[in-house]
Amino acid sequence: MAYVALFLVAFQFLRLHVRRLGRRAANNERRARLAARRDSLSGLANRQGFNDFIESSAAEDAASRGQAAIIYIDLNGFKAVNDKAGHHAGDAVIRAVAQRFRAVIPSDVLLARIGGDEFACVMIGEEAANAALNIARRLSASLEHPVEHDGRVYDIGGAIGISWSTEQTPKSFDKLVEEADLAMYRAKAQQLDQPLTYDNSLGLEHEHRRNLEAAIEDGLAKNEFYVAYQPIMDANTNQVVSVEALLRWENEERGAVPPDVFIPIAERSKLIQKLGDFVIDTVCQDFDETTPHTVSINLSPSQLNAANICHHYVDKLMDAGLKPNQIEIELTEAVLVEDFERARERLVSFSEAGFKLNLDDFGTGFAGMGYLHQIPFNKIKIDKSFVRSIGKGDGSNKMLQAMSLLGDALKKDLVAEGVETESQASMLKLLGFRFMQGWNFGRPMTINALRQHLDNHRRAA
Repeated sequence: MAYVALFLVAFQFLRLHVRRLGRRAANNERRARLAARRDSLSGLANRQGFNDFIESSAAEDAASRGQAAIIYIDLNGFKAVNDKAGHHAGDAVIRAVAQRFRAVIPSDVLLARIGGDEFACVMIGEEAANAALNIARRLSASLEHPVEHDGRVYDIGGAIGISWSTEQTPKSFDKLVEEADLAMYRAKAQQLDQPLTYDNSLGLEHEHRRNLEAAIEDGLAKNEFYVAYQPIMDANTNQVVSVEALLRWENEERGAVPPDVFIPIAERSKLIQKLGDFVIDTVCQDFDETTPHTVSINLSPSQLNAANICHHYVDKLMDAGLKPNQIEIELTEAVLVEDFERARERLVSFSEAGFKLNLDDFGTGFAGMGYLHQIPFNKIKIDKSFVRSIGKGDGSNKMLQAMSLLGDALKKDLVAEGVETESQASMLKLLGFRFMQGWNFGRPMTINALRQHLDNHRRAA
C-alpha cells in the first residue's frame, strides 16, 4: 500500500513538473515570437511585425472597406550622423526619434521601424483616412528640434509620404505601401518639410519611370547607347587639351533621348552603374596610351557611393593599357553637398591613384569655398549660364572676372563651358580664361569625327 501511495505522489509531482515545463516552453515561444517582431534598438515593431500586422485578417478587412492608411517616414541627415559621429551616435538618434514619434501618435496606431532610418505608421478603422494627415504633421513637427547626444547636436528631418483608402476607393495594403513609398520619395527628392499625400500623378510618374528603366535595359542590350566627345580648348594655343565623354541614347521608338531625361531615371536604380561601365569601357576602346590629350568622364553621386569605384576604374584602365593620369573624373557640386565626408574620401583615393579631378557646373550649386581647399581638384568648370550672360550687363563680366581671380588664387585651371560664339571666346580670354568648351570649338561628336577634327587642328597648326 505504501508503494502505491509513493507512486501516486511521484506521478502527481511529475505531472506538475511537465505542466510547468509546458508553460515555460509556451512563454519562451511567445517571447521569441514577440522578439522576432520587435526592433531591439527602438523598441518599436520591426519589418516583420509591420508585415504581420498589415497581413492580418483585421487589417485586410479594414482595407477592403476603405478604412486604412499608411505613413512612411525616411529620416534626413541620419547617414551623416553615422558617418561623422559613429554608429553609437546613430543608435542614440534612432532611439530619440522613436521616443518622439511614440509621444505624438495615438496608442491604437502601429508604429514600426522598417529599415535603418525608415519608419512606418499603420492606421485602420473608420477615422484612419481623416486622421492620417494630422498624425503625419505631428510626426514632422516632432523633428523640428535637434537631437542632442554626448554634447553634440544633430539636425534630423524627415521626408513623409501618406496614402489612404476610402469607402469609394478601397485599396489593398500592398497598394497603400507602394503609394506611401512613392509619396515619401517625392517628398525627399523635392526636400519638402511637410508630409506629401499620394495622388494619381505620382502613380503615372512611377509607371513612366518603370517603362523607361526597361527601355534603358533594352537599349543597352541593343547597342543604342554611344559616347560622344566634345573638345576642351586652350585658347592661347588653339589646341585640344582634353575631351569630355558624353553619353548619348538613340532609341528606336523615342529617337534621341536627352541625358537629363534618362540619367535621373538610371540614378534611382543600379542602371547608372551599367551606364557608367559602358562609358569607361568605350573610352578604353577609343583611346590608347599614345593619346596626347586627357579624357574627362562624368561620375554621378550613386557611382561615387560605391566603395570600390576607384579600384574598379583602375582595373579597367590597366586591362586596356591606359593610365589613370589620362582620365579626368568630373562631378558636380551636388555630390559634395549630399555627403561631403564620403565624397572627399572617394575623391582623394582617385587623386592618389593618379586621376585628375574636375568640379563641374561651378556656381550653380551650394558647395562652400572650403570644399575647394579640402578636395584636390585640378580644374573648375564654370557653368554655361555665366557665359551666356556675357555682354548683358557689367555685373556678369565682373562675376566672371572674379571667378578667374579665384582660380588664380586657388592655383586651379578654370574651364568656361557653353562657349558658342567667337565674341564670347574673345571676351573670356580678356577676362583671364584660358580653357574653353562649347559649340564654338566643336559639338559633341563620334570618335571618328573627333579623330578627323584633331587631324584638322594639327594640320592648321
